[in-house]
Amino acid sequence: MAAFEQLVDELERSYREAQERMNDPAVYNDHREAAEVGRRLKELEGAHRLAQEWREVTDDLAAARGDGDLRELVPELE
Repeated sequence: MAAFEQLVDELERSYREAQERMNDPAVYNDHREAAEVGRRLKELEGAHRLAQEWREVTDDLAAARGDGDLRELVPELE
């Protein structure tokens, strides 16, 4: 699981960096670079959405482990 979490961290970092680059006026004014960054954002969009969903689910499972009523369901959901 640690390797997958590192992959998700890297994906989120790459997505954030691409968003920051797209907001940079220097990039925005360079049409070729803006197109390149836009393509990169588009490539990362679906994976980033899945990474966010994965984070939400893992957080929910962690919360369920601490809840006496839900704890018994966690192995089934994992």
